[in-house]
Amino acid sequence: FYCHKFAVHVDVAYAGFWIRVGAYFVDMVVMLVPVYLISFLYRASTPASGQTEQAAIELMDALINCIVWWIYSAVLESSAWQGTVGKKLLGLRVTDEDGDRISFGRATGRYFAKLPSGLLLCVGFMMAGWTRRQQGLHDMMAGTLVARDGNAEDHAAAMRMVLPTGRSGWAIASGYLGLFS
Repeated sequence: FYCHKFAVHVDVAYAGFWIRVGAYFVDMVVMLVPVYLISFLYRASTPASGQTEQAAIELMDALINCIVWWIYSAVLESSAWQGTVGKKLLGLRVTDEDGDRISFGRATGRYFAKLPSGLLLCVGFMMAGWTRRQQGLHDMMAGTLVARDGNAEDHAAAMRMVLPTGRSGWAIASGYLGLFS
């Protein structure tokens, strides 16, 4: 990519679709306990007596879940880590188009831009597999890039630990996703 600050071209290894999926799997595991704990505490403190109240509690629970994930994503992506725990583990970092750290505001925009990325069968996310700088729709909307850091061999080994392999691994992963959808 081209760095405007120094007027030089820098070779960057961008993160494609599958390594981002691996990072998301890690983030799901990291956030499992906090999200379910918050959900349990909210539901325990807000009993529903009717169907309408139950629907309101479900909606509020989904909103709280969204807020927790937004804070997790935006705080970590705008921090010195430049990514969530999953991205950090797999050697990825979120930057602006000049390769600099993004602000909390931009990280917030990136998080909420994931909504249109997922609306049409997740094509906006899959775009990271074929666009020139491997940007998803949400990255394009927020003006961000996801780059690989460091030693590719170390990250490949981490990737093998995170992503399921073979038929049995994918069966386990799809079952896991089915439990929480």
